Amino acid sequence: MVEDPGVANFALGLKDALYENKIHCDVFATGVSRDYLRHYNEKFLYTVQITSLKNYYDFIFYGTSEVKDSNFYNILNKFKSEGKKIGIIIDAPNSIDERLKQIKKNLKLEADFFIVSDKTTNRELLRLNIKKEKIFEVLNPKFSWMQKIKKKNKTNSKKKKIIFLSELSTGLNDNNFLKNRNYNLSGFTNSNKRTEIVFEELISGLKKYEGKFSLTLKLHPKEKVSSYIKYKSFIHYILPSKVPINNLLDFDLVIGVTTNMLCELRTINIPCLSITPRKKEFNWLNSDIRKYIDHVYTSKQIDKYFKIFFNNTNHVVEEIRLNKKPFSIFIKNLYYQ
Repeated sequence: MVEDPGVANFALGLKDALYENKIHCDVFATGVSRDYLRHYNEKFLYTVQITSLKNYYDFIFYGTSEVKDSNFYNILNKFKSEGKKIGIIIDAPNSIDERLKQIKKNLKLEADFFIVSDKTTNRELLRLNIKKEKIFEVLNPKFSWMQKIKKKNKTNSKKKKIIFLSELSTGLNDNNFLKNRNYNLSGFTNSNKRTEIVFEELISGLKKYEGKFSLTLKLHPKEKVSSYIKYKSFIHYILPSKVPINNLLDFDLVIGVTTNMLCELRTINIPCLSITPRKKEFNWLNSDIRKYIDHVYTSKQIDKYFKIFFNNTNHVVEEIRLNKKPFSIFIKNLYYQ
């Protein structure tokens, strides 16, 4: 059961992978996750009949989301009260405290499994007193999906092609996404929004290289073009959230804050840069991929990075190899225990 795009990645290819092992799987989606799954041609169901769950499903997995009053918790509680197993999926290592508070507030009985996709999330759950035997680390399905993409040969261009991946400056705890005294970045307007501040610092850092690059903005699924009208003179192209992934493979540099798409594109060896207003926010990225992503968090670091970027024509990107077991294998092993 999914509501947000990030955790909807765990549904990619899941039905087919389990069907090969004679396991039936339904994906229930609501909110923004529906458009996301449609974009990847994944089939899903809209509604769940609570009365039918106990006799039909052996396990239910719920992906944590930013929906504060999710109706899915009623289903989880009903299912758990019937003695069935439930699992909680946490797709990224950000806002772990807030996610667990949501679970403790809404889930009447304790979950049987916690599915995570990196070591940082694993450690955070242990710190928050989740039992070790309940935590299972798997490969984020989007990473393996990305590595199956047929890569294009880059087109020769005198200009560097740069794309910025926007994200919402909100979350379960809005204070984590708004400017505070610990910010190392300030932008050039009076905005207190995390993503806008980072984008403004990016624009400032690129000013001295005018004519040597094109800047594309890719919108987050929950954003509208109108949010970026004030920056229109700095942006060469705008891509909607539903743009095919193949349209993102020809960039010389992908820049974001802590969106998981940085990790996804880095798995296919595209150079990626994370710009965060606080150093510690870099830890919100998947720790398996994080070490392969460049990171800056001050204006001076941004300037230094672009000086090297625009003067280095032979930038070598380290190839990433993923060795974790996929989510579908975890379910298969659980089912046949």
